[in-house]
Amino acid sequence: MLLSVLICTVGFKERFFPYKDAVIKIETTAESSPSSAGKEITIKEAINNGITMDLTGANMSGDWTAEEGVLTNAGTRKGAFLEFRAEKAKSLLIHFPKGDNCGILQLCLNDKPLQKIDLYGTEGVEYEWEYTGSRYFALFEEMFLFLTIFFLCAGLLGGAAGISMYIKKKGWKVFLTGKVIGAAIYLAVMWGLMGLLAVMQDKNAVFEWHGLGIKKFLVFYGVGSIVVFIWLLLFREWLKNRKWSAAVHRAARIAALVFMPVISFYVLEKMQGGSAFDLPARAIAGNLLLYYLVYLVLFGLLRRYKVSLLAGGSFFLIWGIVNFFVQSFRGNPFLARDLLLLKTAFSVADNYVYAVNQKILLAASILLMCGLLIMFLEEVKWKRKRVVCLAGIGGSVAGIAVFFILFFNTSFAKIAGAGLNWWSFSAFYQEEGVVFSFAAYAQELIVKEPEGYSRENVEEVLEKYRQEAGMDGGMSEDKRPNIITIMNESFADFSMFSDKEYLKECTPFLHSLKENTVKGSLLVSNFGGGTCNTEFEYLTGNSMGFYPNTIPYQQYVLDDMPGLVSGLNAQGYRTIGMHPFWPDGYNRSQVYDFFGFDEKYFVEDYTQRNALRGFVDDESDYNKIKELYESKNSDERLFVFNVTMQNHGGYERGGMDYTVEVNDYDGNVTAVQEYLSLVKKSDEAIGQLTEYFQNQEEPTVIVFFGDHQPKLQDDFFVYLLGAEYDNTTLEEYQQYYEVPFFIWANYDIEEAENVELSTNFFSAYVLDCLGLQKSAFQNFLLDVRQEVPLMNSKGYRGEDGEWYYYNEETEYSEILKLYKNIEYYDLFDTKNRDDKYFTADSGND
Repeated sequence: MLLSVLICTVGFKERFFPYKDAVIKIETTAESSPSSAGKEITIKEAINNGITMDLTGANMSGDWTAEEGVLTNAGTRKGAFLEFRAEKAKSLLIHFPKGDNCGILQLCLNDKPLQKIDLYGTEGVEYEWEYTGSRYFALFEEMFLFLTIFFLCAGLLGGAAGISMYIKKKGWKVFLTGKVIGAAIYLAVMWGLMGLLAVMQDKNAVFEWHGLGIKKFLVFYGVGSIVVFIWLLLFREWLKNRKWSAAVHRAARIAALVFMPVISFYVLEKMQGGSAFDLPARAIAGNLLLYYLVYLVLFGLLRRYKVSLLAGGSFFLIWGIVNFFVQSFRGNPFLARDLLLLKTAFSVADNYVYAVNQKILLAASILLMCGLLIMFLEEVKWKRKRVVCLAGIGGSVAGIAVFFILFFNTSFAKIAGAGLNWWSFSAFYQEEGVVFSFAAYAQELIVKEPEGYSRENVEEVLEKYRQEAGMDGGMSEDKRPNIITIMNESFADFSMFSDKEYLKECTPFLHSLKENTVKGSLLVSNFGGGTCNTEFEYLTGNSMGFYPNTIPYQQYVLDDMPGLVSGLNAQGYRTIGMHPFWPDGYNRSQVYDFFGFDEKYFVEDYTQRNALRGFVDDESDYNKIKELYESKNSDERLFVFNVTMQNHGGYERGGMDYTVEVNDYDGNVTAVQEYLSLVKKSDEAIGQLTEYFQNQEEPTVIVFFGDHQPKLQDDFFVYLLGAEYDNTTLEEYQQYYEVPFFIWANYDIEEAENVELSTNFFSAYVLDCLGLQKSAFQNFLLDVRQEVPLMNSKGYRGEDGEWYYYNEETEYSEILKLYKNIEYYDLFDTKNRDDKYFTADSGND
């Protein structure tokens, strides 16, 4: 026995022999977050075993500077490195200061790439990297591992002896058929799954678990499973004839019933990359309630104790694995809406490389080991099976009823406190838990069919407009203009509301536009944020007025959707979506695919970019448009839809010159001056882009508009507009939703000023101005605009000049009801939707 322990101990030499030296290499990558103004890498200190190291004598390559022991590299050249050796590294800490101008570094351990670290962040905050190395065997420090090895050896020896005695007593046949086969199959499946996950592990990841590599982990896990199986088998046989056998089994069953949902909760959060018990108390309670309801329903349906627990554990294990891969591939977790897209998911599944990390391996091992333990519990033998059957059905019905009562009568978003996070699903999952978040977002998918909705009536109306669209011949190919659409982040012209001179100075180019220009004010549906809703209205023609307080990009655009993009595709345009920020924001990357863009460009595609306050500036953004224009074929026509980032909120970032001075406002002048200075730079940049296309021979149109007004302090808007945001009439309230727009061409077009539009009508209006083919739906929108010139998520203005809420019965209610029915047909009745009504060449088939 002692010899066995000694042999195993030698096998774990990385844990039981002296601490090894750690060779650390820190490399510059010349990469940075799009929000960062630079790529600087700073190393404040390295502490090995509690002692601060002197890194000034380390092996260095590149331009490192040292000041009071702090090492800094500008990070602009890839491959500059600093390498040092930490002797007998028991505990190694490295502190990296964060900042607005910091970049991304590559950390290597013992000549192996370990991880990339992004140091962009708040000044004064530090990133702490910690390493725990291999060390001498210490009995008390490593008691768990020592006892594990001891019992592994004892289990193998004792188990072998016990099985030998069992076989002598009962015979091989009873042993094999009665005890081994079922558990052996489970062990094979369990170990096979763990092996499969291990094979799928990311080859670039470093797998460490108590000093074990991936191969040792599998051996350890497999042998451990067999030992546990042997001991449970023997213990169960030994327990059979004891007086307290029934009490032990009863206690074990209760414990499994109580703790299995908790374990499932812990494991699923672990797979998501979070920690179950670090969540807020309300989130823990909400998640656990849903877990217990799932197990209750399974128990009621299956009416077998062990099968129910195994089914529940398997269900949540599969959920965790699916969620992990969806998160890895798409950047967003598994959502209820994905259930509507299973066919698409299966069709593209072969295109991905499946790789797991150690968290999912360990989490899966926990659930699988729990399954092994459950298998050795005695199944409950019900005396009154009919009663049990009815009770089971009742339990299932009760569980389902409780869930539906909660689902349809309780707002999970309100329980979450701050509401749903529509910018980042992943962040909400981390903050509120996987199952609770899944249910919360699922609630938002419920959309009721409008009263009196009829697909036949909708198609009858659209068919009439389709015939009109067919009679509109459109424009010949050689005369089609390039269309450059700029939706400028938070761009507002406050001189629309005030005659203060410094406000007029912000947008001199905008005000100078006269020739070949249509310009005016645009009514949008959001204030201070929600950029994607303005995109949605412009690109589809649908109105947020019928579905306010939603994010269609995240909730409703779940598959291919015809609209402006598909219509221009059909007319021979090369369509391009651009946004110099991350592709996962508001699910843009996937939505742009659904809209039909031929190409899409996000921040990583802007190889030549300048940052202003941490965001790509408008000039760099527009230079990318010029690059695409200059590289296209001469017979191609471009439709570019560009969403800028320069003016994004947080208007006290600094890092820029304030070129606008505010002298008669007593509030937070810094934020206002920063914002107005940004608007002035945007005005200059769009002026330069317009000048560039003025000198091009190809007919080109620039469509420019703001996505929403900025979120500045409330008293500034009271000072500017004379009305508080939450204490106004509807007409006054709409001032918060007005932004400027213009349509400019480098050839002759009919000019107009003071045009009033709302975003849902805007793209149809643009096509009409340019003489391009319109779809049936776009022709319908132009007719609606005659009766309801302006509408957004808050209300609408009728032809009579009065403002109304949507719940008021007015002379415009019928046309708005028809509009809502068509929008429902487009967004939600997708199985029956005929795309020809929403595609601009629909009259030509």
